[in-house]
Amino acid sequence: SRANEIFHLCIRGEIQSFNRGIEGWINELYRQNLPFCLVNSKILAENDLEGIKILILPMPYYLKQEELDAIKNWVRQGGCLISEAHLGAYNGTLGRHERTVPGGGLAESFGFQEVFSSAPLHFSKLISDSEDISDLPPDVQKALREHGDSGSNLLKIRLENGQEVLGGYRYAEIEGNVRKIIGRHGSRKASIIENSVGAG
Repeated sequence: SRANEIFHLCIRGEIQSFNRGIEGWINELYRQNLPFCLVNSKILAENDLEGIKILILPMPYYLKQEELDAIKNWVRQGGCLISEAHLGAYNGTLGRHERTVPGGGLAESFGFQEVFSSAPLHFSKLISDSEDISDLPPDVQKALREHGDSGSNLLKIRLENGQEVLGGYRYAEIEGNVRKIIGRHGSRKASIIENSVGAG
């Protein structure tokens, strides 16, 4: 939403990382040749999601209660939600941060919550100097060679299938009724999960 974008600008002092997050999803959907549309806050709040099978929420920090309620109802009716960390952490209707994240009653409805949250730059070095990074995208290889990964926005996540991926900017660990753990950072708690809620 436009309000979420402005909120990110105010708390971070820049908007580029927010835009890169959205562009990353758009580019991947194009690369996979998957049809998609962009959903704004009005469409979401009015629960006008008919025909949408998967809803992707990049950087969904600031949401209003009607948007959170629409997400909850849509998922319970069979929708598939892919959300980055901190879903509804700031409730725009209440004008405050939520004590439990996902916010707006989603943690209770979905059966899990974030129990630890940090920016990746607060973690120690993730990739040893001798580690093979040749399977990573060229731009990531260049960034790691030039700047390393300690104190950066990159965080290594090991998927349950053994593959490793790099995430950035936000990190959260999840506890609760989790159907399947997809990934975690090192030996820490789950950071990427799959869950079933209602028909979704």
